[in-house]
Amino acid sequence: MFLREIYLPEIGGPVLAGLTLPAGLAVRIVVLAEVLGAYSDVGYAFSVARINLETPELFSRIPGYCLHLHGNAI
Repeated sequence: MFLREIYLPEIGGPVLAGLTLPAGLAVRIVVLAEVLGAYSDVGYAFSVARINLETPELFSRIPGYCLHLHGNAI
C-alpha cells in the first residue's frame, strides 16, 4: 500500500524529468545520423538544403521529417 500510494506518485516527477534528457538526445542523434549518412531520402534533402543555405526550405522539411520518423516507427 505504501508503494502504490506514496512512493510511486513521488518518484513520477523525477523519473519523467530524467527521461526527457535522453529522449531529446536520442532525437538529435537520429537526425544527425540521417543527415550525415544519407545518400537519398529525407536526410539527403536536409543536407543539400543546409549546404546551399536554403533556410526556409530546411525549416519547411522539418514536419515532413517528423512524419517520416513516426511512419517508420509504427
